[in-house]
Amino acid sequence: IDGGKGQLSAVTEVMEDLGVADIAVVAISKGPDRNAGREQFHMRGRETFTLSPQASAMHFLQRLR
Repeated sequence: IDGGKGQLSAVTEVMEDLGVADIAVVAISKGPDRNAGREQFHMRGRETFTLSPQASAMHFLQRLR
């Protein structure tokens, strides 16, 4: 999901209503300085986390976003 905790919460609520709450969802938001490579990731029931700016997964997610 392109967005932070608020968007994750809204999507989670809809998924629960649809009976598909068991599907993992990750929200990606801009980091503290709003710079590319500093994005934060949010998942239900987990602490906010980051990926290394050099990680291939980060490059993929930036392009996907």
